[in-house]
Amino acid sequence: MLFRSQGDQPLADQAVANTPLFEGTTVATAEDGRAEIQLEDGSVARLSPNSALTLSVLRGQGATGETEITLASGMGYFEIQGGGQAGTISIRFTGSVVTASGFTVLRINLDNPLGEMAVFSGNAHLERGTALAADLHGGESVTLSDADATRYDLVESIEP
Repeated sequence: MLFRSQGDQPLADQAVANTPLFEGTTVATAEDGRAEIQLEDGSVARLSPNSALTLSVLRGQGATGETEITLASGMGYFEIQGGGQAGTISIRFTGSVVTASGFTVLRINLDNPLGEMAVFSGNAHLERGTALAADLHGGESVTLSDADATRYDLVESIEP
């Protein structure tokens, strides 16, 4: 795993447990790597092999806190505390942004051109600019279209 700060300056080649991460840090995994990042509110982001995310925004704490994670490649699993005292957490990927209300568990897979998102439990709101807004609930998944920003396939099942 490789940590990078703003400006692509390497911070570490190998992860060390409980390393503090800061706004602008990118975490990338190799083909045999995995990563787990725990945020201050208890939310968790997990990366599978060959994946990368950036902690784009980390501001404030509690109900006024704002966190934005950008998944750049691969697959990420997210357990979002959401609502109440947790503040706002959003996840960006391929021109889309997802937010959650209440405790939500979801997966974003970028192994296809524009991505797939599955909501295992809870509720998530997906936006793709002004072209798309969709609410997903536990047990639903969506595949985005690379040909048309307004098109997507929503199903009431989740691929393993």
